[in-house]
Amino acid sequence: MHEPSQSTASPNGRHRWSSEETFLFLELLLEARRGQQLNGNRVRDIRDVLESFIPTLSTRFPNRQWNMKAIENRYAWLKGTWQAFCAAEAIPGTTYNEETGMLQINKSSAKVLESEHKRYGSFVAAKPLPTNDNVTRSEWAEIFLTNLPARDTTIDAYNYRGFSKPAEAEAAEEGEGQTSQEGQGEAWGGTQDNNAGDESLEGDTSDEDNLDLQPSRRNANNTRIPTVKPSNIARPTASSSRNTYTTPKPSHGPPNRFARSLAQNRIMEQSSELSQVLSNVTTSGGDREGKQRLSVAL
Repeated sequence: MHEPSQSTASPNGRHRWSSEETFLFLELLLEARRGQQLNGNRVRDIRDVLESFIPTLSTRFPNRQWNMKAIENRYAWLKGTWQAFCAAEAIPGTTYNEETGMLQINKSSAKVLESEHKRYGSFVAAKPLPTNDNVTRSEWAEIFLTNLPARDTTIDAYNYRGFSKPAEAEAAEEGEGQTSQEGQGEAWGGTQDNNAGDESLEGDTSDEDNLDLQPSRRNANNTRIPTVKPSNIARPTASSSRNTYTTPKPSHGPPNRFARSLAQNRIMEQSSELSQVLSNVTTSGGDREGKQRLSVAL
């Protein structure tokens, strides 16, 4: 299995997550998922679940000061890592090696992944997915289910608006440049400020690292689905304060064949009647009745 390094402290005083801490956190998430506690689609629902982990983490690791910022940051990082991993697997030609835990991905695809998923893409392209006996690749997929109801508050992205900004980013980026086996563990570990306070969900509006509550418009291959705007639908007008709607006028179809046929028959009848009148006038030498019928016809 591919586990991160042991718990250490970085030079800047931030706490680096150990393998035991990370996998205990993943196991707690898995338990919450299977217990239907992680199925809420609001940030508040997720935050309540994460907050319930603090007593367990504090009991197992009493030497660390646990707070919501540390846990929220770790959750955002883990979810971002998994979504980047899934995006990489969807790229044609990319395969996963169960023995090494590494993705086999070419350089051009790795660059595309990094441009789309930033440091998460860089990590999964260069480092193995951390697993152990209790948390395998299948458990990762189960924990971070993405088939939540499509609502404005759906948590379906690694970039969460409302959660605090991940503080382990600097250490993760430092580790991304390492290629040794020891460096892989350090890169996964990340750092966390032990003295960081609990931030409110609405307190941070940065677009880079916060949670994105908008549902992700992507298909199974993690490619964006373009928005289709139908051109033949009722649409609101700005002429009134009330919502009034106009619909496009239907296009004119072909001429009415039945009406055209009636007109043609009427013309033929009148022509026939006129011919009969002329014939009578000619044969009768211009009698009065024939002249009257001719004047009526004309």
